[in-house]
Amino acid sequence: MFLGLLEGLKIGDSSNAVTHFEMCRKLLTTRLSQPGVLGDAALVKLYRVVAECIIYNLAALSPFHTTIDLVVTCWGTSFDCLFPGSDHKYSPFLGGFHDVYRLMLRINMHLRTDRPGTDQHSSPGLESLWAELRALETKMPTSYQREDGTGAAQLYKAKHKISVLALHVHLLKVSYHATTPSNPLVRTCVDVAVGILREQDIREPGNPALRWPLTILACAAQQEDEFRFLVGRMSELEAILDLSNSSKIKFAIEFLTQHRAQELPMPLYTDRGPWMPTTQLDFLLEPQLLEGAKIPGS
Repeated sequence: MFLGLLEGLKIGDSSNAVTHFEMCRKLLTTRLSQPGVLGDAALVKLYRVVAECIIYNLAALSPFHTTIDLVVTCWGTSFDCLFPGSDHKYSPFLGGFHDVYRLMLRINMHLRTDRPGTDQHSSPGLESLWAELRALETKMPTSYQREDGTGAAQLYKAKHKISVLALHVHLLKVSYHATTPSNPLVRTCVDVAVGILREQDIREPGNPALRWPLTILACAAQQEDEFRFLVGRMSELEAILDLSNSSKIKFAIEFLTQHRAQELPMPLYTDRGPWMPTTQLDFLLEPQLLEGAKIPGS
């Protein structure tokens, strides 16, 4: 796990991080199936930390790993036994919200099996993803039930809503590849998220949880002032994150800004060859470009 963490921070070969966290998932799943493990309170506390480390990192790395569907299996309900009744109550550092991270991972896994240009909006896999999203949206009004003080509770609720709204945008794009920033459903998600960001300070030093959701929203921005506002929030986040996460969000800001100014050299290159995005939202179909992934021959 620590090797995966170091690789995820780009200390070592970051391309191996997903593989190592997947190995951790398999090991922990096997361990939890052994008799007596859940009866050891100290072990359970330790395994909760391990589980959330796996959950967060597999989800957070998934947009930028083009073969995520080949090397990772979603944890599903494997870790539920560590968080009986409430992942919020027993969460050591994520605040719960495991279902948000699970959906994030599954969207990116589906993206890599459903290549751009082949809309499959009625496939069983997408129907399952939409069902998960609807469940998340239904639970949003009561999304965080934990006594952390009013300020902390408001912060986590705001971050949760922003994440769900961003995932809605991404799932729309993955389901219907021709979706543009002017799509009414996209506009609603962005408008609501921007409204939350105007009211709530979402900065939490060292916590990169909103790095990808904010990047999704910036891709979906239609008006220049809307884009500038979202980039401003991303820059605020950049200033309080570790070097690896701050450099990633900085790259995304510069990349999207250059694209809006038509300063990016075209075509761009993906693992399938030259590629020309039609709108900024198209980058959600090739999200590895938003982290500066280098394609051989590009």
